[in-house]
Amino acid sequence: MNVSPPAASQSCAGASSVVNDMRSLKNAVSSRIGKDPEMVLAILPTSSTDIYHAIKSFGDVIAGFPTQCVRENKIERANDQYCANLGMKINAKLGGVNSLSRSGALEKLMSAPFMIMGADVGHPAPGMINQPSVASLVYSFDRKD
Repeated sequence: MNVSPPAASQSCAGASSVVNDMRSLKNAVSSRIGKDPEMVLAILPTSSTDIYHAIKSFGDVIAGFPTQCVRENKIERANDQYCANLGMKINAKLGGVNSLSRSGALEKLMSAPFMIMGADVGHPAPGMINQPSVASLVYSFDRKD
């Protein structure tokens, strides 16, 4: 994965200023490189649920660019597994592919129509109240790969 240096950076004072700060970051990047950010990496304080939701809402929903949030306490003690997981998330958000099946078993499956599915349930962090668990289901198959 090739990553260019950041086109711009922005500090925020809290959740109430995130939308304005993200908008100015988007404008700074657009004026500097002539296009919207490919992704925003946000380094958050340890306790930052409100900031996290504001960043995700603006970037992923309103402005239309991917965001990746990391907490400063996780970065301070990052181990190889944390860095690998973070790298795979960023790679996928930038359109990369993290794994491909290379086994002969897939060739047997391809002789007839099929679909590969995955499912997961995400639960709210400890201490978060009135937040639902979210179930997700994904499927993918690309005959070209």
